[in-house]
Amino acid sequence: VQLEPWPVVSVNSMRIPFLSPPTDGEETPLWRHPEVGLIDWLIQLSFPLLLPLERMTTAALSGDLSLLLELRGKMDQRDGVQHDSVFSEWRLTLLQMSRADGSTLEARLYHPPGSGDTLLPVVLWFHGGGYTLSTARDSHGATFAAELAAMVAEAPKVAWLSVEYRLAPEHPFPAAPLDGATALEYICDASRAASIKIDSSAIHVAGASAGAGVAAAVATDAARRGVAVRSLFLDEPCLDPRANSASFAVNSATTIAPVAWLRWSWSVYYPFEHADAVSDRFFVLPRLAEPDVLGSPAHPTTLVITASADPLRAEGAAYAEALR
Repeated sequence: VQLEPWPVVSVNSMRIPFLSPPTDGEETPLWRHPEVGLIDWLIQLSFPLLLPLERMTTAALSGDLSLLLELRGKMDQRDGVQHDSVFSEWRLTLLQMSRADGSTLEARLYHPPGSGDTLLPVVLWFHGGGYTLSTARDSHGATFAAELAAMVAEAPKVAWLSVEYRLAPEHPFPAAPLDGATALEYICDASRAASIKIDSSAIHVAGASAGAGVAAAVATDAARRGVAVRSLFLDEPCLDPRANSASFAVNSATTIAPVAWLRWSWSVYYPFEHADAVSDRFFVLPRLAEPDVLGSPAHPTTLVITASADPLRAEGAAYAEALR
């Protein structure tokens, strides 16, 4: 599902109506639309930490990762404040899961106020950040969780599980989806799930940007193995290491997600020669999974959201088309 053109966009809790609807199609560089340019400028004011991305990328290409580490710390500090504020009244449980190599995977489980001992459906969330940035205390996920809680105020409450998956370049593919699968397997165990007050039969997988890529890989693997996932939500998914789609060319001027940074992120997350290669369990390109997997009843109902001015737009559209 592509939600475009946007009649209204949300920028850091501000709602900005378009003066005229953005044009659709790959022929027109949508980023040059005056209202989109205004939004780009406003986002840069609202999120000044995004500005060093190009400078950090230039340094990283020369082998200097100091700016990457600095940016991670600043983002964790900034996002953590908003994250903790959103979840201030939710019950937090810090989980530790064992990876196959014996190391520990951490995750943050939140139960909404008033949930008590009820076993709740759970959203298994993977944060964005180009596979190289951000943490389980991301502000994007927190905002989405709050909005979801408000939307289902009259329906059963939903728990939120945010995974601290490993990042590149220290941990390239398939470390992130392996962590995602570990988290899914952890909560699929009915007795363990019951002990942390979640319903193992009502698991929903979701993510934003790179996190959506992790979510898609985890859901594809789960479908292949017959593991039940209720639904899959992908917000502007980052799915294709080739980073050469039409939307990359059309939206190359964006400063919110600089193309150079996206390509560098892929180069360190998936530093392999063939972009269609398959690991033992995961497709780096989930849409290349066997048609009988993507089309099987085991594959969850999926919502894909793309943004017209996003370099990643075509990747989300291609994945949605593969699911059809």
